[in-house]
Amino acid sequence: APRPARLPHLKPTTINPKGSRYERGTTGGQVSTPDLGRKSRQLYSRRLGGCRLGGEKMQFLEIDALTGYSAALDALIEGQRAALVEIVFCNRLGSLSATAVFEDIEALREIAGQVPAEIERAVSKRYGVDLESLAEGRARFYVDGDDSETVLLGFTYSAVGQLKEWKRYRRDPDCKLRLLIDRFDAADVAISIGEVEHAGGPDLWKGPRDLPNKAKQAGLQVIFLAKDAKDQCYLRVLPS
Repeated sequence: APRPARLPHLKPTTINPKGSRYERGTTGGQVSTPDLGRKSRQLYSRRLGGCRLGGEKMQFLEIDALTGYSAALDALIEGQRAALVEIVFCNRLGSLSATAVFEDIEALREIAGQVPAEIERAVSKRYGVDLESLAEGRARFYVDGDDSETVLLGFTYSAVGQLKEWKRYRRDPDCKLRLLIDRFDAADVAISIGEVEHAGGPDLWKGPRDLPNKAKQAGLQVIFLAKDAKDQCYLRVLPS
């Protein structure tokens, strides 16, 4: 049976690094194939297992290598770029967007303007926002999970700032490379339970084919993910 829904402000405990979306278990090199032994499996699990990035920031030249894929990302000013700790590109049904991740909620507020109450109240070490969603009137925000089983919490809002739905990203106890995603409406009524997202090799990425290579050539790390039942894939880009 699905676990009861809980919003993060209902359990305001400090997040253990192992409960964070961005704990990645170990530092490592760039991913190039889906089966390169223990080290690569650990790198894949960084998206699913949870370690902090240790405050590493991207350098301007590194981010410049990603120019041309997201107008909203390109539009970030110098100070906002300096605050980035990660970029997550998402390809949904052929449409590309970029989520900017910061360690400081003030950096998030500078870009998003008013930050929703659920995000303000969250005890989190990372704050993410889908940059394209801000202009589309369906803003998506992300914070760390609120218990040891939850890696990430995601929230979607209407154009007037009302919560429309939220998601809990849980670790799959049977596979370190998978997450189970539970989706709820604003009243905490379950919409779907256990949607699978998994990490793997470059074949998972259906977005611009040259984007991962450009990121790697700039010295950045890349991690590939995809949802099993949807035409939706992700490219995580992290500092080296």
